[in-house]
Amino acid sequence: MIERIEKLEGKMDKVEGKLSSIEVSLAEIKGQLSQMPKASDLVRLSEAVGKIDGRISQLPTKWNVFVYVVGAVISITLLIFGIARFFDA
Repeated sequence: MIERIEKLEGKMDKVEGKLSSIEVSLAEIKGQLSQMPKASDLVRLSEAVGKIDGRISQLPTKWNVFVYVVGAVISITLLIFGIARFFDA
């Protein structure tokens, strides 16, 4: 019986050691959680992302840019030929 009690006391020392290491880990987790963003921060973030999505949707697509560039090149070419024809006459 005494041997069983001594074994249990030894095992309890191990359990207490593990509990103290768990307490240290919990303190670290609490420290990290206190630095995490709150729900109100996430709401503000989602509002900001929504505004950015609205602005991005108004940007021209690659086809719009392509048409603008082709139109500008054709316009400049016609302008150059028109000026050359005016001075050539």
